[in-house]
Amino acid sequence: IVLDGIFAKLVVGRAITYMEGMVIRMDMMEASFDSSYAPCSPSQPAESVFVMCNVQLLIWEDQLKMHIYPDMQHPGSFIELGAGFTFTVPPHESVPPLTDTIAFPSLEPYITSPAFMDTVSRSSGLTISWANSGAGTVELIMMGIAEDSVLFVETENDGSYTLTPSQTGSLTPGMYFIVLNYYNKHPLLVAGYDPRSFIAGRVMSTVMVTLN
Repeated sequence: IVLDGIFAKLVVGRAITYMEGMVIRMDMMEASFDSSYAPCSPSQPAESVFVMCNVQLLIWEDQLKMHIYPDMQHPGSFIELGAGFTFTVPPHESVPPLTDTIAFPSLEPYITSPAFMDTVSRSSGLTISWANSGAGTVELIMMGIAEDSVLFVETENDGSYTLTPSQTGSLTPGMYFIVLNYYNKHPLLVAGYDPRSFIAGRVMSTVMVTLN
């Protein structure tokens, strides 16, 4: 795919797991710059880029091929709901300069049902429920461990969605991640960047189930 500039993805994110009545949060700021279009994992990443998010310097993580804060050894919960975050990149030989701001979502939806490691039937359909519903829409994704079987739905953030037996029946038996994404994002319309680039505040909730 031909790019019109560098593809960039700037994300302030919260990952949530709800397990046995306890909410586990891990917050992260991340930035990736790619000379090819790779919306999931950078394939031709720019490595030695100076990137700030608010007052935090993001550090290159070679395993993920992106710049992150905090480092992988010290995860934590530090994002305030509804807060603003500004990414700044000064002029660099690999990427153009940019400054852009995103507001983190004021809600943090997270999956409450099915529970972590539940076994669910393909033939019966599946109701996914989540807490802290409200405005906007969410993405629901069912993804096999080997990423060989994927189901994607965008729906209202109303707290519940039922996958029909025909939807779940098309998936192969096995272990799956159910992912709920809630976004505030906009295109990164900065000179020198591909128009598919974006900046986002994202809440991602994940649960693992066995589909039989």
